[in-house]
Amino acid sequence: MRKPSRAGIAIPVELHSADCTTHLNKIIAAPGTEVDPDFYKGKLKEADGTIRYTVREELKLIYKNKCAYCEKFAHKPKIDHHRPKGRLVGAAQGTTGYYWLVYEWTNLLPSCTDCNSIEAKGSRFPVNGARNTTHPVVGAPPTTDPTQFIYDHQYNIGEDPDLLHPEYCVPKDEFDFDRDGKINGRTDRGSATVTILKLDNADLNGWRRAIYETKLNELFKLVRWYFRTSSVEVKRDVEPQLIEWVVALVKESENEELEYTLFRKKLIIKFDYFFIDRLAPEFQTEIRELFLNYIDSVI
Repeated sequence: MRKPSRAGIAIPVELHSADCTTHLNKIIAAPGTEVDPDFYKGKLKEADGTIRYTVREELKLIYKNKCAYCEKFAHKPKIDHHRPKGRLVGAAQGTTGYYWLVYEWTNLLPSCTDCNSIEAKGSRFPVNGARNTTHPVVGAPPTTDPTQFIYDHQYNIGEDPDLLHPEYCVPKDEFDFDRDGKINGRTDRGSATVTILKLDNADLNGWRRAIYETKLNELFKLVRWYFRTSSVEVKRDVEPQLIEWVVALVKESENEELEYTLFRKKLIIKFDYFFIDRLAPEFQTEIRELFLNYIDSVI
């Protein structure tokens, strides 16, 4: 999970078209009304008959073709309702879902099949505060207040949800990883999010571990070469390659086009744990000093 931004990206017009607004008002008046997925997917028929799904297109752009939760590539993602649109499961079994947020832009996230499945998030949304069970209203007589639908409005914040929203948290402060690629929560909400989404699983852990082991093996090879001889000439040949290795590692940690960028960022933030501590003790000080300026610049 990384923290993207929707700043500068207009809300797809299909989410606030007259037809969508009319349908939302029907749902609010009668919460059992069937939801129309064409609206929250942003279905648009072009003049030539081509069908586009503008909401999915924009979410893919924001999240770089990745699942908002696990960062696995999802080129045809599901549109996940962060606060579920239907009846809730888990601790809130049977409770009416957040029907008024079905077409709310900030409530829509791209999700892979695994994170969106009933075995993972599905319709789970545990909260620590009082749960909102009806749409927010304003005035007398009360009328619907869409300004309170936005994710970070106080009406929503008051629920104190366990499940993190990538755009409204600092993921590097919420999660950590070990050398096996296993993800751990650093906070209560981080731990709850890992559990709800089942982010600690063999597949994800294995893919993250493979990234780490590839980088570690590259470093081992260069370090063995660097210390194999006392020749100043050899060290001069190898040192630029060591620098290239760490620069590439830093660039990958900042490249949002790649999968698992939070894990890659943690490789830099916990550089000693992941790399220096894995070297023979007699090599650690010299290699750490060699890399220090490059690592400090991005932490």
